[in-house]
Amino acid sequence: MCVQRIANRLYKIELNAVKPACLLTSLGDQGWLWHGRLGHVNFNSLKQLADKEMAGGIPLIQKPNQVCQSCLVAKQTRTPFPHSTHWRADEPLELVHVDLCGPITPSTLSGNKYFMLLVDDCTRWCTVYMLKSKDEAVLAFAKFKAQVENNCGNNIKVLRSDRGGEFLNGVFQGICNESGIRRQFTAPYTPQQNGVVERKNRTVMEMTRALMKSMKVPGRFWAEAVRHSVYLLNRLPIKAMGYRTPYEAWNGKRPHLGHLRIFGCKGHVRSAMPHLKKLDDRSVPMVYFGIEEGNKAHRMFNPQTNRIVVSRDVVFEET
Repeated sequence: MCVQRIANRLYKIELNAVKPACLLTSLGDQGWLWHGRLGHVNFNSLKQLADKEMAGGIPLIQKPNQVCQSCLVAKQTRTPFPHSTHWRADEPLELVHVDLCGPITPSTLSGNKYFMLLVDDCTRWCTVYMLKSKDEAVLAFAKFKAQVENNCGNNIKVLRSDRGGEFLNGVFQGICNESGIRRQFTAPYTPQQNGVVERKNRTVMEMTRALMKSMKVPGRFWAEAVRHSVYLLNRLPIKAMGYRTPYEAWNGKRPHLGHLRIFGCKGHVRSAMPHLKKLDDRSVPMVYFGIEEGNKAHRMFNPQTNRIVVSRDVVFEET
């Protein structure tokens, strides 16, 4: 290699190419010879052929300590991921997984195309935010951080995400640095390293499709279905939590599900219009889109006004 300095602080490098060295160095070795003759079969199979006398004409061989470059080029596969994680968070917010899903078409009535899902590793409690664009992930995370840290009294210790630009920008990193949040990033094109939230994303989308298709809800309402799916999944058993739901692990009490109705069913909402006349309708037919968290009221969609109405006074038709 020759390095030569030229103007403007530039350097000219001349590299001499060399021929790659193959570790299959000697065809005189019986193991390597038969490895090549039998189509680069793995050495365990080659040894078994001779040891178990499964074929004739093959000498006894020993498995070499070297590797075959041709086999690496032709056959190398990805290292398998463990079926279960070796480490699990012991307390809420010790590790939080985050991922973005989208763009989803069609966009919602308010223009949302993405949703950001955050999963607490210890409790598997999920939080979802609807986003119009990826750059809104910073504001959503800041809102999430303030809310969950205030609710459970712990601080976020580690945040695990992929290497998407929305998670690598300076503002996002600045929030983490100021709060002492350690970042963990997955290797490129390796979603399995953030499998907790990746699998949860898939589960959310599967439930969302089931909710919408079963009741023939138009695609533009996918955000309502996603929000309701996360609400349900937080209250349903999962293998990782044994006999506790994420809701119980996060809130310290068992969930009550008696208020739930079929997503997309018809409901008659008590009219809130002031000064109703004697013959005016006392209710308006609307569509059930889940629960409004925080006040245990129903989210009802009024197709006449294209608006969401939050109400406790609803009579449902689920059948």
